[in-house]
Amino acid sequence: MPTNIFADILKWSEQRPAWQRDALRRLFTSGDLTATDLDELMEICKAPHGLAAPKPFAPLALQHLPISTPTTGAAVSVVSLTHHTGVNALAPDQTVSFGPHLTIVYGENAAGKSGYTRILKQACRSRFVENILSDVLNTAAPLKAKATIRIRQGAGDAQLQWMADSPPSPALAQVSVFDGHCVPVYLQDKTDVAFRPFGLDVFDKLATACAAIKKRLDDESRHLSTSLLPPLPRIAADTKARQLVDTLTGLTREQDVRTLATLSAAEDQRLKHLTALKRDLLARDPKTRAAELLAKATRFDIVAAHFTTLNDRLGLAAMSRLNAALHKLRAARMALSTLRSAVLTYDLLPGTGSDEWRSMWRATEAFAVVAYPKSSFPPSENGARCPFCQQQLEAATASRLQHFAQFATSDAQNSVHEAETECEALRQAARSTSVRRPAVNTALAEIVADDAALEPRVANYLAIAQEVCEQVATGLNGEQDVIATAFETQVASTIRALAEGLRERASQLQKAVSSLSVAERTELAGLESRVALRDHMAVLLAEIDRKRRLAAYGQCTRETSTLHITNKSTELTKLLVTDRLRQTFQSELEKVEFTHLSVEVQAAGGSKGALLHKLVFSNAPGVKVTSVLSEGESRALSLAAFLTELSTAPTQSGIIFDDPVSSLDHNWRKKIGQRLVAAARDRQVVVFTHDLLFLHLLQTEATRRTIPCHHQYIHRDVQVGLCSPDLPWIAMKTKKRLGVLRNRWQAANKLFTTAGFAAYHPVGADIFGKLRATWERAIPEVLLNDVVERYRPSIEALLKRVWVGVRRSAGL
Repeated sequence: MPTNIFADILKWSEQRPAWQRDALRRLFTSGDLTATDLDELMEICKAPHGLAAPKPFAPLALQHLPISTPTTGAAVSVVSLTHHTGVNALAPDQTVSFGPHLTIVYGENAAGKSGYTRILKQACRSRFVENILSDVLNTAAPLKAKATIRIRQGAGDAQLQWMADSPPSPALAQVSVFDGHCVPVYLQDKTDVAFRPFGLDVFDKLATACAAIKKRLDDESRHLSTSLLPPLPRIAADTKARQLVDTLTGLTREQDVRTLATLSAAEDQRLKHLTALKRDLLARDPKTRAAELLAKATRFDIVAAHFTTLNDRLGLAAMSRLNAALHKLRAARMALSTLRSAVLTYDLLPGTGSDEWRSMWRATEAFAVVAYPKSSFPPSENGARCPFCQQQLEAATASRLQHFAQFATSDAQNSVHEAETECEALRQAARSTSVRRPAVNTALAEIVADDAALEPRVANYLAIAQEVCEQVATGLNGEQDVIATAFETQVASTIRALAEGLRERASQLQKAVSSLSVAERTELAGLESRVALRDHMAVLLAEIDRKRRLAAYGQCTRETSTLHITNKSTELTKLLVTDRLRQTFQSELEKVEFTHLSVEVQAAGGSKGALLHKLVFSNAPGVKVTSVLSEGESRALSLAAFLTELSTAPTQSGIIFDDPVSSLDHNWRKKIGQRLVAAARDRQVVVFTHDLLFLHLLQTEATRRTIPCHHQYIHRDVQVGLCSPDLPWIAMKTKKRLGVLRNRWQAANKLFTTAGFAAYHPVGADIFGKLRATWERAIPEVLLNDVVERYRPSIEALLKRVWVGVRRSAGL
């Protein structure tokens, strides 16, 4: 059997969801979960699934556990408890001291005794931790709860400063507290008694928290599922859009919806075409309508051809060719200039070899063909005359003409001529292009009316063409390149597609078809459904988000399953509830004289985090124990279970009992009192009680067993929670009373001397009353030597006791 199940619980908790780890921390440090705790745990549960903003959480850790295995192995006992401030209405700086064995702390109702027990329950190991309030009836600002607890562990003492929000002390966690609230822990169900070793009842509370969180999640999920959203679009059946809408889930990607809802330009045009065709088929005179459509298609073709011509003459390719020709011309001219500088001498007339000169040369060459049809140019035979000046050629002149001829017919000269011819042809083609034609403008208005999306594209196309045309016509001088821009070539193809659509519609009308074909109707329905998706995009995305949130709530709900909690509780309970533990339970029942009924521990299965063990009758297993047990028997069973689970602790540390026999009869008080006193022989036992009979019973039993007994009296005067080492008057022995009366008589005598009879009278009357009560107490105690005793049912008529009492009373 493990010596400390809490290390196992801590390790197990590391695999639980964040909110359960935080819940375990709260359960171990506070004992129960408040409504505020559940609200915060709910948000921690929802945050990882996107249902709430990220929330910090504090998981269960070693310092949060209410008990830990001591490093020294020594038992821990409480030496004293000093209240400073902030606990109920307790007087400040009052100290309750505790003995190493039996300590009886007596206090009447409303004397402040509960304030001290609340501190101990929170500081020590208790199944039920009560909230500690300040003096709520005091109008002053509440003070923080503070106390000092002195403990003894082995041979060493330590002083611990306690506050309500202090982390649990590992040493104090070994001191156990039993009160009336422990009974329901052992009598867990309404009908069955469940044995729950210490530490395992946290699984029950965690399972309860799971149920509470699940209910809240279910409520929010139900509200979300029934919340009113705009209706989803009505979409034709047997379309992809309808299939998407019918299968929407939280995993549906937004991008998939947007992709399906987005029509390409061609699809958008196809939708317009089919819609117009459907409308055409309903026309009164289909033949006339077909003719109109064909004529319109012809006009659209003219526009498309015009845009193609503009692209061919003014487009990027044409202007690139023109710019290339210009580059070629400039290079040829530069080469010709270089040649001229090298070939033509300086003594020639200015401008020789220039464009003007070459023009003259070509004209003279043409004239020479007429003058000398059988000779080459320039003529070189004897007697020939110069074609320019028509004088007889001399040898030098003929040589110069031949030199000019070689220059004029060189490759460089030919290159310049070819480049000039090409540039002129391209310029002429651009200059002769008319960008805006009346017939085209009229057709363009029809095109834009059919497809408004084309309007900006057409305007941009024409603007570019006009700009290029103006550059060629006015700004081109043969030196600068044309700044060309690519046309949107799809404009022409789009217009042709419109014309083709018109012809298709006309063809349908000419066939006297009264409706769209099945394929066309299917296509039209599909396109229209996608447009419906586009028009209702916000509604669809909201529905996807709702389904995603509902799925997230489902994930949160799965985290509230108690299966793992039940399995772990079952595992640990099977380890703890061993044969030795069952035997210990039977032994404890015998010690409280619970022998009239045969009760044993029996496994009762697991449920919501707990492996239950019923207490059943051995001879009548079908009879419910709780239908038979009285309150005293239930308290006895609970006490036996409490002491049984303490047998698993590694040390014999102190036990604190808060009114353990409240509302029980004298028989059960005696049995339980005897068991508590017996336990005080080997460990510290502290009993808080308001029951005077039980106080006397514990004193008598401690005397009988020779167990040291320490007393504390908590009472109220002007303040609550005043502490005294003396017993109350009614519980004092005769000798003790006489000592108190002697002190009070001396004080009263002094009061009479100083303040007079009026001040003395009430004090003296009280002393006289207590003196008479002391005589009454002395008769059974001294005269009869305790043969009879108040609160004791038995008569111990021993002659020796009587004779000793008579001699004592006679002074012999």
